[in-house]
Amino acid sequence: MIRNVPRSQLSEERVGIPELIESMGIDEARAHPEPRTIGIFDDVLTTGRHFKAVQAVLRDRFPGIPVVGLFVVRRVPPALL
Repeated sequence: MIRNVPRSQLSEERVGIPELIESMGIDEARAHPEPRTIGIFDDVLTTGRHFKAVQAVLRDRFPGIPVVGLFVVRRVPPALL
């Protein structure tokens, strides 16, 4: 079921990848012809969870099709400093 989830930057509690996956869907009217490669642009504000969720949904729908990401990093988590 497609549904809205709280925006990460506006919430104390982060939604996990499984919950993000459950909130997403694919518009089948735009799924044809099948892509040869899928590129996703993500503004990594926090941890990249949204990219991983989108990647999982797309890989499930289009098995064997490469799913790549292009990221704009605005934050370095303290653990990486």
